[in-house]
Amino acid sequence: MFTLFHLKNSKPVTAAEHDALCRVLDDYARTPAGVWLANLPYHRFTYKYCPAMADSDVMGCWLPMYETTVFLRPCDVPGPDSVTWIETIAASVIHELRHAWQFKRAPLLYILACLPMIRDLTIERDAKQITEKADKIVENVLAWRQGQAFERTRGTCENQSSR
Repeated sequence: MFTLFHLKNSKPVTAAEHDALCRVLDDYARTPAGVWLANLPYHRFTYKYCPAMADSDVMGCWLPMYETTVFLRPCDVPGPDSVTWIETIAASVIHELRHAWQFKRAPLLYILACLPMIRDLTIERDAKQITEKADKIVENVLAWRQGQAFERTRGTCENQSSR
């Protein structure tokens, strides 16, 4: 079972993973749904993998005491697929960044909204709505990027631009 005490064993994501995640977040921030993200310095956040999350259903975690750190579930298969993994869980990262934004906007109100009975009706409801929209946007962004990469390998983009 994942607890906050497991966070101390977390390891930072690689530079390549951080860059890939920030590219997805940049694309999301340029959409109407992601405009709120412009007020949060997410490029300066630290993103860490918490091994204890692998044995739970928790995908991410953000806490006020770690104000600029988002903890994430690690990839089951380490290696070159880790960049793909961090792009895939970008919507979970957006969910956690929403909590950071909520706290930044109204710290005292956020702490009060964390009470067990109120949490699901306030901060979690807001973050879940953001995540649902983000999921679709991130999926479209990644599909678009994948299509671009495919076109580059076939040389189709260059052929069309020379016409």
